[in-house]
Amino acid sequence: MSKLTIITSLLLLTFFHANAQTVNDSETTTETVSSSEGQADDASTSDAYSGDDEYAYSKFGYGVTLGGTASTFEGYSGTRYGLALGAYGSYSIFDGLNVRGEVLYFQTGGSKPDEIRTYNIGSVDQVKVHDRSVLLQNVSVPVMLTYELPVGSVAPYVGAGGIYHFNFAAHENAKRTYSLGDAMETSPTQAQNVYDEYKRHTWGLIFSLGVKIPEIVNDYSMRIEARYNLGMDDVNASQLNTEAQTGKELKNNSFMLTISFGY
Repeated sequence: MSKLTIITSLLLLTFFHANAQTVNDSETTTETVSSSEGQADDASTSDAYSGDDEYAYSKFGYGVTLGGTASTFEGYSGTRYGLALGAYGSYSIFDGLNVRGEVLYFQTGGSKPDEIRTYNIGSVDQVKVHDRSVLLQNVSVPVMLTYELPVGSVAPYVGAGGIYHFNFAAHENAKRTYSLGDAMETSPTQAQNVYDEYKRHTWGLIFSLGVKIPEIVNDYSMRIEARYNLGMDDVNASQLNTEAQTGKELKNNSFMLTISFGY
């Protein structure tokens, strides 16, 4: 009888020990799953926060630029309108501070005052050249430092730097009124090649204010930017210009409004 009691007691102890081990394992598994789910939820929340509320910087960037220009010769009224188009590349020095370079086809120029030119050829005594507008065509290379100030998912920015112009063509559109004794005769607007009157190489300073809007299409961003280009160099090339004959420097300033698309 005592042997039966001992065997029965051993069986009961084994049963209760097995049940206790199963419960402990179950609790451990539940805690592990809960912990994993909590970490996943935390990671998901963190990712969502980073994607929705923080502006993301990229180290390198590139794209195309298209814009319009409004240019004047310093000291003269009258504006010449033109185009600017080309490509850019940028590098982020650190978050917010970037260096940006461009290669642009850039139209500049401006209006110039009327001139009276005296001739002693045949019956022509003098010619009044008026409604003068000069178009300079350049390959331009601006290099700027820009600093972005993120606001939500967009980044307004300011920039400053220098710009180099290589002038490869220059034309002046003007009307001419001829004095023929007591008579006057005015021609329609005519274009004249004045390439030899302007320097090939000039430079200036550039200041910009814009906003970058990321992910307009997939990973590509759009930049809307206003710039002011301050001419620092005299564009006169020879005594053919009236300004050069009188010792007046002729500097060219321009305002630009551009839209850029890129990465």
